[in-house]
Amino acid sequence: MGRGNLLESLKKESKTRDLDNILFFNEIDSEEIPTLYKQCHAGIISLDQRHKTHNIPGKFLSYMQAGLPVLAVINSGNELERIINDNGVGRVTTNHSVEHLVSLVEEIIGSMMDNESVKEKCKSLYNDYYSPKKTVEQIIDSFA
Repeated sequence: MGRGNLLESLKKESKTRDLDNILFFNEIDSEEIPTLYKQCHAGIISLDQRHKTHNIPGKFLSYMQAGLPVLAVINSGNELERIINDNGVGRVTTNHSVEHLVSLVEEIIGSMMDNESVKEKCKSLYNDYYSPKKTVEQIIDSFA
């Protein structure tokens, strides 16, 4: 779902492989995202491994707000790895091999998808560090 720069190549690859278990949808309005997330068990983050800096994508924040654990495939050295591991809100790797990703998906299915404590950890992480209220508090505190 979306309009990523690889959309057309993914559609082509899906057709070439005659895959029948993949659906492609256009980008949806932001107001529809909470309804979409209610139908999900986990969120996926995939960052280009060529990145050289930290990157906490907005998608990660929206997953946390919705209580969705994440499977994150990220660039080496990204602080998102520490955030996910320290808070127990998903699985993260810098290893982009398919075999490794399959094992992480199996871990999420086995231990996180329907675990209410993980959902609460996700929501707490969002509220404690990334919510608008917390941001306002940090800005006000910086002037004190």
